[in-house]
Amino acid sequence: MTPIDIARRDGKCVLTTREAAQALGMHPQTLWEWSSTGKGAIQPVRIGKRIAWPVEAVAVLVGADRQQ
Repeated sequence: MTPIDIARRDGKCVLTTREAAQALGMHPQTLWEWSSTGKGAIQPVRIGKRIAWPVEAVAVLVGADRQQ
């Protein structure tokens, strides 16, 4: 199961940076750069001091936006 599948199964609406990076096949540093520069394909949400990535936005990028 992918991080997206697990998040959907568990009813989560966001992924950690590591989970999102794994789903996207990227290094977590790339997502941290997207967050700090605002120039990425998607933007994170802030939860306190942490950042998280919307599950459905990540799913659209990987082409897994259709729930099975």
